[in-house]
Amino acid sequence: MATAEQPLAGLTQSSPSPAASAELADQWRKLTRAATAVFLLDEEGTIIYYNESAERLTGRPFIEGAGMTAAEWMTQAKPRDDAGELVAFENLPLGITMLKREPAHGVVTFTSRDGSPLRIE
Repeated sequence: MATAEQPLAGLTQSSPSPAASAELADQWRKLTRAATAVFLLDEEGTIIYYNESAERLTGRPFIEGAGMTAAEWMTQAKPRDDAGELVAFENLPLGITMLKREPAHGVVTFTSRDGSPLRIE
């Protein structure tokens, strides 16, 4: 059964029970309709999913961003700090979370698909 700590618990390679299937479907609906941009990456940092809010944020439909690696994303997004300096992946909140397995928060300015700056807190 899924919990707040493990929201996708119950998702296994075998067929989930009908109750687990209904719960997973409900979680999926909430994830795709979230007002907050949600990005899912695998352990190597490859984008495996993002929702419609993330599409609006990036200006890129998921079909174009799926499978993009962290290195490819960094080349396009050019994350910068408040001083305008490029920020390395390992110093971004996402990089800290992935590499150190701890929560992180920060302010970063990305370059959107159309070239305009996009400040994210």
